[in-house]
Amino acid sequence: HGSDGMKQFLLYQPKRSLQTVGGDVAQLETLVKSLGASPVKDSTAAIARKSYAEKANVVAMVDVARLLGNGIKIAAREQVIPAGASDAIDNLKLQPSFMGGSITCEPTAVSAQFEVPAVQAQGIAKIVTTIMMLRMQ
Repeated sequence: HGSDGMKQFLLYQPKRSLQTVGGDVAQLETLVKSLGASPVKDSTAAIARKSYAEKANVVAMVDVARLLGNGIKIAAREQVIPAGASDAIDNLKLQPSFMGGSITCEPTAVSAQFEVPAVQAQGIAKIVTTIMMLRMQ
């Protein structure tokens, strides 16, 4: 993680907090700029967010399929796994989607919600199948 160790940067804003791990302040600035430039109303994340309670205290969403796919592509680039794995992941054409959950605290109740969209489950299944096929070669 470098001579200075792993650095973590946090930025607290009125309606959100942002965090980067590793890198420098420039990466945090890039994150802030990218959030301001994205069309929030129509983004996949914004659409997924609408399925959770509007006033949830905590909402967590993760695109596991594409996260795994990107991890495999990085491993192929670094020659930890065969280079063909990157092309195999690209050929899957994984669609953005988010599995996630929310927690809402009210004066006399707490509610929780967890969702796994079919597209997310299908993407994970495609990756697992591709990995199994690559291991057989």
